[in-house]
Amino acid sequence: MTIEQYNKGVDEWADGAYSFAIHCGGSSEDSRDAVQEAFAVLWEKREKVDFEKGRSFVLTVVHRQIVNHFRRRGRIELKPEINDEDNPSTTSETAHTLFDSKSILAECMQKMNEQQRALLRLRDIEGYSYREIAQILELSEQQVMVYLYRARIALKKALLAYGVSSLADI
Repeated sequence: MTIEQYNKGVDEWADGAYSFAIHCGGSSEDSRDAVQEAFAVLWEKREKVDFEKGRSFVLTVVHRQIVNHFRRRGRIELKPEINDEDNPSTTSETAHTLFDSKSILAECMQKMNEQQRALLRLRDIEGYSYREIAQILELSEQQVMVYLYRARIALKKALLAYGVSSLADI
């Protein structure tokens, strides 16, 4: 990877890596630290990492940093992000419903383990392929498919407990 490619990678991948770290359960401070560490490791290994695999490399390091952080602390905290400023035209009733929906989803996600949250985030929100997720989480593609299926079942059960029959209702 050249210096220009590295700089381009930082510009393109930093926001996604930070978002991934936050949704894996890291606080904003811990997530920033994990992303910075990931890019520091990428810089050190830039000659050995192809640009095409750089994004996966960064997310793998971010994931390891968050996991190591949880192991050191021995607990997991998830702070739901609710930002209604994204849609200023919502009525107060719609905003309240949106708040409730996000709260329910965040609470259901909080009940899941870190790996399940990471899998759902990477596949269903970020749109990564099974192969990319396998590289990031250091699993086989088959494991990714099985664990993702189980994570979706767990999310569905948690949502049913709140009376939500599908994600379309949220």
